[in-house]
Amino acid sequence: MSYSCSLGAGAPCDWDQSQGNHGRHPKAVVQRKFRRREGEDFDELRDIIKQLNDHNPRTRRDILSEASRLLRHLGEENANLRQQLSEMSLMQGSGGNSMDLPAPPAHTAPAYGPREES
Repeated sequence: MSYSCSLGAGAPCDWDQSQGNHGRHPKAVVQRKFRRREGEDFDELRDIIKQLNDHNPRTRRDILSEASRLLRHLGEENANLRQQLSEMSLMQGSGGNSMDLPAPPAHTAPAYGPREES
């Protein structure tokens, strides 16, 4: 039996049953892999949220909402710490360092690292 590339009923032209798709369109296989990876990423994000604040969001919406809230909070905290560093630098530069604090580092790496690709 041969499949033709017609607009009528039958197997679409790009199906490849020899690849073990068992009649499934390759797009469905790609989408299934994408959904699996997406689920793993949401699980990882849920675990990170739980480590940061002992909150265990249940739905994907809750995970995204809590992650965005945490990112805003961490951004504000980062800005506050940078402001404190700047003020400490000004105090040091004017001879106001009575506590003998070390100079702030010239460049600090962010607390978060680059995302590892799978």
